This record gives sequence, structure tokens and C-alpha cells, in this order.
Amino acid sequence: MNTTNHSLQMAHKRLGLNERAARRNITLAYERGRRMDAFCSKDLRYLLGKCEAGCEPVVYQSAIYIFSPDGTCVTLYPLPRWFGEPRHYDGKRKVRDAYRWMKRMEVEMSLAGEFA
Repeated sequence: MNTTNHSLQMAHKRLGLNERAARRNITLAYERGRRMDAFCSKDLRYLLGKCEAGCEPVVYQSAIYIFSPDGTCVTLYPLPRWFGEPRHYDGKRKVRDAYRWMKRMEVEMSLAGEFA
């Protein structure tokens, strides 16, 4: 696996890896890392913002590895804390009339009590 001096320096500076560990992680990232097609739109926009045209971002462990088209690791970045978190939805719709909603829930609860 080809690496640049810049990528080895950044691995030491940003991830705290020595040269041997950095080369090992870069090789494993290229072989086992998650490619662009495995991410949602928010994460994909962040990945594409980190790399130039023609380069491919690969996520492995806690870093983004940027590979050139010929497979050389150009640089790497640590992942932000929010990266890869699932999106949360509070429900399908907002309750507009709370009084009517509470009355409907009381009716459903009373029906459930009759059949129990």
C-alpha cells in the first residue's frame, strides 16, 4: 500500500500513531473501510467536503482516509463526534388539539379495559 509522507505525519499528529501503526491502519482502511455508498446524505456531504475531486474517502475506525485514484493514501482526518449517528424522529405528526387527543386516548383506554 502506497502512502505519502504527509499522510504518515498526519496520522502521527491527528491520531497519535507511529509510522508502523499508521501504515498498518492505512492498509486495513483500504481493504476493510466503509466506502461512500454506505452513508446517508448528511455524512456523505461531510465526506465529500473533505476530499478533492477524483479522490475517494474511506472511513475506518475513528478516521477518514483520503485515497487517490491509484490507491495512494493522501491524508487522513479524525471523525467528528456526530458522524454516523442515527436520525431521530419524534413522531409522524404534531398534536394540534391536545384536548381532543386526550379525549380520544381516554376512549381507547376505556375500550381496552372492557376487553381485558
